[in-house]
Amino acid sequence: MFWDLLTEAQRDAVRDAADLRTWARGDLLMRQGDRARWVLVLISGFVKVIAVTPGGRDAVLALRGPGDILGEMAAADGEPRSANVVAGTATTAYWLSARRLNNLATRNNGIAPALWRTAVDRSRSADLRRIELTDGPGLTRVAVVIAELADRFGRRTTDGVVIALDLSQDDIAGIVSASRETVTRALRVLRADGAIATRRRQITVLRRDRLDAHR
Repeated sequence: MFWDLLTEAQRDAVRDAADLRTWARGDLLMRQGDRARWVLVLISGFVKVIAVTPGGRDAVLALRGPGDILGEMAAADGEPRSANVVAGTATTAYWLSARRLNNLATRNNGIAPALWRTAVDRSRSADLRRIELTDGPGLTRVAVVIAELADRFGRRTTDGVVIALDLSQDDIAGIVSASRETVTRALRVLRADGAIATRRRQITVLRRDRLDAHR
C-alpha cells in the first residue's frame, strides 16, 4: 500500500499538504468519466471501485482500504476517471490536488518511487488475479476472493475471521467475474464444508484450511 511505503517524515509532508475529508457509507467519492485532478489517501473505512459496463451493469473491480491511494492515474495523465469509487463504510481520507501531489513528489525523493511502486504492484496483482480467476471454476474464484478479503480486511474473533464489509452477493460476483447464481452455489458449498458462515452482508471464515482446500 502507498502509505506503508512512506517514512514518517514523508507521511507528515502528505498530511501537511492535504485536506482531511469524510464520507458516509454509500457516498460517491469519485465519479467515472470525471476529469478532476486530485487524489485520496484512505485513512479509515473501505471503498468499492465500481465500473459501469457498456450494458449499464455495475462491476466491482476492487476494494480499497486504509493506506491505499485513489485517483493517482487520472491525476497524472489528465484522462477521465475509469471507475466510480463508493464508500462501503464511513470513510476518512486525505485529499490532495494533483498539483500538491506533484510538488510533494518533486521535493521529496521517496514519494515518487512510492507512487511508482504502488502502480506496479497493482498492475502485477491485477494480472495474477486475472490469470487465477479466469481459468478457475466459480467455487475456486469465490474461495480465492474470500481468502484475500480475510487477509486484508478480516477481524479475528473467537469464532473466526469476520469480513464485515457490507458486500452483497452481486458485489462478490462482480469481483470474481461470475454470475450471482455461481456465487450463491459457491457460498453454499463453503458453508456445508464448514469453511465459512454467512449472515446478511457478512462472511466469517471458520476454518482457513477448509477454505484454502477449495482454492
